[in-house]
Amino acid sequence: MYVGKATDLRHRVRSHLNAQGRGRAIAAQAATLDLILTRTPYEAAVLESSLIRHHRPPLNRADPLALGFWYLRLSDGPFPRLERFRPDRGEPCAADRTFGPCVSYREAEDLIAAVSDHFRLRTCRLDGSGRCARAYADHCIPVCDEPERRERYARAVAQASRLLRGDTAALAPLRRRIAAAAAERRFETAAALARRLRALERGAIPQSVVRPGGGDAAVACARRCPDGHCRAAALRVQGGALIAVIGVDAGPAATAPAAAQRAALRTAAGGLRDPVIVTATAGRTGGGWVTREHARGLLELALLNLPHAAAVRVSSPCRPAAPRPSPPPPP
Repeated sequence: MYVGKATDLRHRVRSHLNAQGRGRAIAAQAATLDLILTRTPYEAAVLESSLIRHHRPPLNRADPLALGFWYLRLSDGPFPRLERFRPDRGEPCAADRTFGPCVSYREAEDLIAAVSDHFRLRTCRLDGSGRCARAYADHCIPVCDEPERRERYARAVAQASRLLRGDTAALAPLRRRIAAAAAERRFETAAALARRLRALERGAIPQSVVRPGGGDAAVACARRCPDGHCRAAALRVQGGALIAVIGVDAGPAATAPAAAQRAALRTAAGGLRDPVIVTATAGRTGGGWVTREHARGLLELALLNLPHAAAVRVSSPCRPAAPRPSPPPPP
């Protein structure tokens, strides 16, 4: 019916129940509430857009087709470069060579420029016309006319890929350059490097809720809670996108959390096509589109939702707030 995000859930639900128009329709028709916790507001924004595009809820005002993000991908060939693309336009993409998303065209362009400049990746088309302007200015590894630099370029691509997956260790030298430039009173240089650092840090924000080019997966974790019950939370991933969190309470009679985890996995994997199975105990089994970093992020999301996944169902329908009495007419 409706998909939304909030940092203060109580305030957001109360605003819908007390509102008029769309909020009143939500309060009158809603019978259940599903809650998915994310690690960052950015991840919540990506998940909201993905769920709107998947479910097409009637009470969301935004057009789901207008909520597509821009993504980055590495081109094919021995010397790949970063390119932007939109997966909703049917362009092919491989999960292991795709990064993002970026919320706008400009952010995607700025991120490509920042990553290419920092890691000295090429931006030319390698059309055989010789060294490009960036290579003459020493802004990239000159592979235009020196193809023997393949190993050096491959290392730069690997570092850029790790950064875009959320590993910010490669930014330590840039932070030292900023500090050195500021100490030497080269403030314009320090400011330019700081702008590059901010762009790179924005691109390194991890998110695990959408993976273009991905397949189906079921991710589960379980534990015995303080009340003695064994509970499990499972993520249902379809087409690389998280679409549901499933909670299972095996009760106090369960001898181990593994029973709850197996039940959650069966429910999450039902109807999926050759899903990858990811658990905290057995790792990942199945297809290779789920990388180690992505599996770790999915398990973090499952663990984050574990305390809430079995208790987000509301048994009684929501009721609209009583209308306020109209003021008496003036004498």
